[in-house]
Amino acid sequence: MGQLRGSAQSHITPIRKWPDDERSKPPGIIESIWVGEKDELYLLLRVADERWQAPSSANRERVITSEEYDRTYDWVVEVVDPRTQRVVASNRYPTALWGRPSSSVVVAVERGSLFGDTQFTVWKPTISQSEESQ
Repeated sequence: MGQLRGSAQSHITPIRKWPDDERSKPPGIIESIWVGEKDELYLLLRVADERWQAPSSANRERVITSEEYDRTYDWVVEVVDPRTQRVVASNRYPTALWGRPSSSVVVAVERGSLFGDTQFTVWKPTISQSEESQ
C-alpha cells in the first residue's frame, strides 16, 4: 500500500475562496506535508474523485455518509524532488487517508462503525528502489 508510482502532475491549483455551490467540483487541499529520509517532500492531498459528480441533493442541508464522502474525494500521496520541484512519484487512493502530525505515516480506516470496533491501517509511503533509480 505504501509504494508510489513514477511521475505525475500536481493536483493542487491555488484558489481565492472555497466554492459555495456544491455543484462545483471541489478544489484540491493539502492535508499533510512531511520530509522523507532523502529530503524529498511528501504531500498528502485531498482532491475531487476522478468520477466526481454533483450530488443530487446539492446545496441542501443533509447528512453526508462516508460513502458520499468517498465518492466526493480521492486522496493522493505525491513525492516532490526539492531540487527540481517536480513530482517524482504519486499514488491515488479512493478512501480517506489522514496524516499524523509531525510524522511520516498515513492512516486509513479499514473497517469501522459508530457503535463497534474500528480497524485502521497505518503505513509509511516509500518510493520503490526500481522507480527511484529511473
